[in-house]
Amino acid sequence: MKDRNSNFSTWSRAELERRFLRNVHPCNYVPLPHVNWQRYGSDVRVVRFAADQYRELYADIWTEFAQEAQLQVAPSRDSDGAMLYDLADVPPRSMPRPALIHSPSPTDTRPVATQYSATRLTFKASVIEALSEEQVFEVSTPVGTFRLSKREFYDAFPNVVRSNSYRTAGLYHYPAVPKMAEPFRVRAGD
Repeated sequence: MKDRNSNFSTWSRAELERRFLRNVHPCNYVPLPHVNWQRYGSDVRVVRFAADQYRELYADIWTEFAQEAQLQVAPSRDSDGAMLYDLADVPPRSMPRPALIHSPSPTDTRPVATQYSATRLTFKASVIEALSEEQVFEVSTPVGTFRLSKREFYDAFPNVVRSNSYRTAGLYHYPAVPKMAEPFRVRAGD
């Protein structure tokens, strides 16, 4: 319920039941990709599309659920049931793809295209985005040195690539080294 009425002490039993149903019933859950989920989750076309699908999929309970939860969703006008979910706002490489992630070792002899130092594990977009997928960069920190290719970075750190900090400010850093960075540690810190 988006009526901003959170004063539950004023709700009647019927109101409480209706709100409970709308919040926990499986017929009111619509899985959406993380990208733009807020925009699409409140888009009336998406709500209608989901209601059409659930009306058919859960035909034996849909009518009772809609009545008890007091849903008022008009059927969709789309005859083929297709729904286009636009991922245009996603950077082209931000979605993880299956790949073998190289696990460097202290004997990793791959040539390093560029390196930089930071006080903590930091990813700089200006440095990384200028590399080809197979070029390797190295980050030296007080807790260790990390070496990985641009491809490995995209595959191992998709949330960093998608973050506003990395995309907008061009910088992402961790206060502590995350587990997924350990395979790329080639030297321990001082």
